[in-house]
Amino acid sequence: LFELRRSDQFDEFKSWELAENADWAYYGPWSFAVFEDGEPVHRWSNEVELWNQIAPPIRDELLLLGPEVTEPIWDEENVLASSVSASWNDSTTGGRGQVMRFQGRYVDGSGDPRVRVWAFLIAMDEQTGEGTFVAQMAPFELGAADVSSHDELFGEIGERVWAWVQTQPVL
Repeated sequence: LFELRRSDQFDEFKSWELAENADWAYYGPWSFAVFEDGEPVHRWSNEVELWNQIAPPIRDELLLLGPEVTEPIWDEENVLASSVSASWNDSTTGGRGQVMRFQGRYVDGSGDPRVRVWAFLIAMDEQTGEGTFVAQMAPFELGAADVSSHDELFGEIGERVWAWVQTQPVL
């Protein structure tokens, strides 16, 4: 793992200080925010601490699973980076928190491209702007044989994460 960490694989999931300048930083730390209607409306006051708790362990896991995907999967025109995205805000989740989703794209030992997904609920203190983790979904994976297109992948991930969110208590 020590040698793998020295590589440029999954740079967008390194610690904040290193990831914010990675080639794919837009899909990493710069997408780690509270969004409404596709626009960032708030960044947590402790975003660096939150990021550093989540992203580097995900990177370690991905490094051990296999190398980054270097070819498009499904019907994509370009290689898509591993990424983080805000799926739903607190009002959409019915007061359960902001959903942040991490997706890592790697090639498994048999040469098949895979997407591994982690989801987290983060509550925000309205007074301080500080974020607190309230729940983490068990990661799951999808491969090229599991879905037939990028749209189907996006829909399947959304359905699974939304089903998990609905099992979480309202804060």
